[in-house]
Amino acid sequence: MGTEIIVALIGLAGGLVTAGLGFYQWRKTHKATHEPAPAKLTRSAEKALGRRRTGLLDRLTDDMRHITLLNRPKPLNIESLYVQLRVHDQQPLRFMHHEELQELRGRQLDDLIELTRAREDERKAEELTPEEALARFRRIVVLGDPGAGKTTMLRYLGFKAARDGILPVFVELRRLAEGSVLDYVGARWAERYGEPDAAELVEHALTSGAAVLLIDGLDEVQGGESSDETDAAYQRVIREIDRLAARYPAAAIAVTCRRAGWRGQLPAFRTLEVLDFDDAQINQFVGNWFDADPAKRDKLKAALRRSSRIQTLSANPLLLSLIAIVFESDLELPERRSKLYSRTIEVLLSEWDSRRDIKRFPRFTADRKRDLLEEIAWHYQRERLAYFPKDELLGMIAEFLPSVDLDPAEAPAILEEICEHYGLLKEQAHEVYGFLHLTVQEYFAAAVAARIGAPAIAEIALVRHDPWWEEVILLLAGQLHDATPLLLALLGRDQGCGETGEWLAADDDVFHNDLLLAGQCLVSTPRIRATWLRGRIVEQVGELMITSPHEQVSKRAAELFKEIGQVDRIEARLQDADPDRRERVAAALGLPDCPDFLEEWDERVLDDPALVLKWLERLAPHATHSDGLQPLRQLMERTDERAIPVLWQLHDLAREDIRAADLLLGCWQALLRLGEIGEEQLWELIDCDVAEIPFSIVKILPTLGDPHRRLAALVNPRTHRIAADALFFDLCTSATSALVEPILGHLRDETIPWPTRWMLTELLDRFSADADLIELLADERVHPMVRTGVAATLAIQGRKEGLPRLLESLPHGLSPVATSAHPSGHRLATFRRQNVYPQKRVYTCLAGSGDADAINVLLARFDSLTASRSPTHPRLEGRAELMLDGLAVAAPEHVTRRLMDMLEGMPAITSWPRNDSLLANLTIVLPPRLTAETLRRVRALSLPLRAADDVARLIRRVSAIAEDPETVRELLKIIDQPGRVWDPADALAALPRVCARARVRVFPDGRVA
Repeated sequence: MGTEIIVALIGLAGGLVTAGLGFYQWRKTHKATHEPAPAKLTRSAEKALGRRRTGLLDRLTDDMRHITLLNRPKPLNIESLYVQLRVHDQQPLRFMHHEELQELRGRQLDDLIELTRAREDERKAEELTPEEALARFRRIVVLGDPGAGKTTMLRYLGFKAARDGILPVFVELRRLAEGSVLDYVGARWAERYGEPDAAELVEHALTSGAAVLLIDGLDEVQGGESSDETDAAYQRVIREIDRLAARYPAAAIAVTCRRAGWRGQLPAFRTLEVLDFDDAQINQFVGNWFDADPAKRDKLKAALRRSSRIQTLSANPLLLSLIAIVFESDLELPERRSKLYSRTIEVLLSEWDSRRDIKRFPRFTADRKRDLLEEIAWHYQRERLAYFPKDELLGMIAEFLPSVDLDPAEAPAILEEICEHYGLLKEQAHEVYGFLHLTVQEYFAAAVAARIGAPAIAEIALVRHDPWWEEVILLLAGQLHDATPLLLALLGRDQGCGETGEWLAADDDVFHNDLLLAGQCLVSTPRIRATWLRGRIVEQVGELMITSPHEQVSKRAAELFKEIGQVDRIEARLQDADPDRRERVAAALGLPDCPDFLEEWDERVLDDPALVLKWLERLAPHATHSDGLQPLRQLMERTDERAIPVLWQLHDLAREDIRAADLLLGCWQALLRLGEIGEEQLWELIDCDVAEIPFSIVKILPTLGDPHRRLAALVNPRTHRIAADALFFDLCTSATSALVEPILGHLRDETIPWPTRWMLTELLDRFSADADLIELLADERVHPMVRTGVAATLAIQGRKEGLPRLLESLPHGLSPVATSAHPSGHRLATFRRQNVYPQKRVYTCLAGSGDADAINVLLARFDSLTASRSPTHPRLEGRAELMLDGLAVAAPEHVTRRLMDMLEGMPAITSWPRNDSLLANLTIVLPPRLTAETLRRVRALSLPLRAADDVARLIRRVSAIAEDPETVRELLKIIDQPGRVWDPADALAALPRVCARARVRVFPDGRVA
């Protein structure tokens, strides 16, 4: 009885507390929403405001159109330059265990990039454009790293709003002093636009929903000379934003803030994160920037493709802008990337804020910050770590601070300041930190090594064969006042070594890695006081190109010879080579082998309209020659109306001659631009029969019309399968949340064939529509196969509701596609051959679900299917083959060993399939841990000659993933004792890459060390 009374009293107390909190929140909201409302305006007053608003919108549109960037003397046009950002819900930082950190030790940049992309793909449940997010949520906070494009995004939102008749109220919080936002806007607009009583105009627009409030830089709030005063100012601004959101419920509001500066104090706002630029966005940005100079555009794109490190920096819009500015000034990339990285550090460490008049009240100077970052980078570079625990990092900072007369207890605040204000360090996972990019760590480490000098050079020379250090070595060469000691150390020579006629690399391996690394250092044109050394390195690299017995070494030496600036000497050196080597090197480097009519071609003609027409007419008759295709494509981009007859001539030729088919897309784009054809004429081609369909239509269709038009074409049964496939694959990446409702409607439309609706379920993979999908899954009126597709989509999104239906489909398989009733060009006739094949998608979803029971069921099914194999025909059949891709991710070691057991269990292999043999399947799933074992077991088999191609693919796979010394030894056995299907050249080509990852060397006497 007493217990019941106590429980009742506790319940009553809880109720009173809840009621009290509710009353407090009501009072707070009531107070905010019951401030004196704007006085109701008379009709004449509203008309007067409307006239003022119209004139102001024109000025705002023009103002928002222009942005100033870094040291560009002229403003940029946001309308022509802007690349649409993508945002998604803020994700909590993942936990990273100690074992994961150790596993990443010494990983190369490409490996880290792949891991990052894989994790980003996991997080991309739904991407939105900022416009879509603001329209859907009305109140948003957008977070991003420094330079992620947050301010430019807000200005673009403001520009679009003003152009659409909505008043953009753009507020830079770094300029906001005491007072309200409306007071600030009133004063600023009166000064900038000569608009008196602007606050009245803004208040009326916000109240009616005819304005959007764009608040930039929550982390940039300034309010005093100390951090406490700044914190107080921050809280005041938070209260002001809360007040505005409550007072003007009809107005949309967007706030931006640096990721590290966000304190999560706006509960009524949806918190989103800016995603890094992907490759397509980077290319679009470069295209927009160099719109008037296609030659420079193409060169920068090529430079970015050649350097994965510079490309990772390009994912940040500010740094990509910096790269474009540097490149625009004729600074070649990536040869002088050390200077580019130095400029990047300067921008992030000081200039980005100072150019915008932001005072961060730093606790120590920019030079001291750089000193600290360099020490951190050098320490963790030597530890071979790109990510490091917070407690270790704080210990390093605390140890450093007394050297600059600061209290070690300030370490947490210093770390917060560096992450929040400058972005050079960032929290990569929960309490795990790393530099903005590994490139930044490598640059700082090289700077420290340059300052230390001889001891650091000696230390680095000992690890020169470890790929982890390669970029540091190349950057160090460019930072030293004299690179002679570094080059001699790389070549294994004593520091007192004088000019010698001997082979420079004293103890090089069979692939001449020491000499070639020294040659790579010359690309950045370092200062070398031993003037003889540069010439000898160049000379011996050229000799390798001609004399090396290894094709891969010869090609690498030729590429390096060209990079060093010896391109004019390559052809002369090749005169001494045998014809076969000369041909291979020339092909590898793309040396000219052009007919006479192209010898005079110069891209500078693209700047003269008269010469463009002249060259177009000159090259048109030779459009089927492969060397003429690229110049013709460039010329078509610059044509005017005078070229229309030639464009039609090229169009007709491209339709008839497959050698010129690649020009068809350029012809259509030029004819569209010149108004000679319309979009409707191209849309009519989507239902041509297979004999007439021009393949290039699949490249241009995704650029025509809005997404709704493309979706309508996809579900139209008259659309040819090639065009439908192109539309489908385009929509897989370009579809927006605006298509979700139409797609859901089409899924219920039983007049649309189920294979088409299956495609539509895949289009929903990136979008959250859980309630609708679960309802569709349970609706028995919907075709069973469509419901299975819905189950697959739910599984991809991490929902378990669809797993039972997917598992039910395993025993008997899925509905076959009836093809006999459809013409050969219809998509249903080839649906089985597309990668949207339903059964494969089901298996892949189950394997990737992370559900142990589902994966075990799938493995048992796979083992059962493979047990009934042909004893002499080495090939997976039917469903077992379709399971392969999914199981390659979920259980690669199990599947690899199962396939190996199948091969070894065949008493006599009497035939070998042309495609998809067991060995080819094994190559797909092979994990790094089993490369040596697999090579050993496959070498013990008696394989027919027709298996040679699959053996070569296996070695290429080993080359791409193996990372252990045992695999190196297995490759050496293939070189020393080749079998009839084992080409030693393939193993020799794989060996350098595997040696690099395994951090071992192979010497001429066969030692592996």
